[in-house]
Amino acid sequence: MEIALAYHMPRKPLIRSSVLPYHIYNRSLDQQFYPVEANRIWSQCCDILRILSWANHLRVHSFVLMSNHYHLLASTPDENIDEIAGYFQSELSAWIKRETSLQRFRFSGRYKWSIISNARHYYQVYDYIHQNPIRAGICAKAQDYPYSSFSGIQGRIDNFPPIYSHPLFQDSGEVALVEDEQRANNLMSQQELNRTRLGLRRYKFLPPSRPRDGKR
Repeated sequence: MEIALAYHMPRKPLIRSSVLPYHIYNRSLDQQFYPVEANRIWSQCCDILRILSWANHLRVHSFVLMSNHYHLLASTPDENIDEIAGYFQSELSAWIKRETSLQRFRFSGRYKWSIISNARHYYQVYDYIHQNPIRAGICAKAQDYPYSSFSGIQGRIDNFPPIYSHPLFQDSGEVALVEDEQRANNLMSQQELNRTRLGLRRYKFLPPSRPRDGKR
């Protein structure tokens, strides 16, 4: 049964795909911390993602909740990224409003997205998401951060959204988990981090060419 969805269309031309995954991201208005305890907001995010997985066929590959933003790597078999991202943000905003004395909680405008078209880029974004807590100085290893689906698939937490392997890019099994852990904790260089961030600003994820002759 399809659930009713309220959403805002993104400003840039929307690329719909039933196969290729998206990196979806947004942060709170003015970069303020979420005004609810982290464990409670994490639980609510997981509940919303479960609803979207069941009702709108969202396929989550990775999800990390930080203190004022989130990163979601997911596929949309029904080509409904606008409905899914809009519903996630509107439901989370409404829940935060109910749980606090805030008249309104807002994200920083519309969600941001970038579509990923090959395996190398998929793993680059996958690792970038998992390394967020390490770069923020919150934990030493990606699997130790409790508000990450990576911690869930590594068996560190019980409450996390349904996670699906991508049929084109991601293997499954114990070997893949070991490889994921090694990659997630092998931090990108600053140069590679900057290139990844720039790539995620594009409709189609494409990091700029490596600087030559020391130029940036």
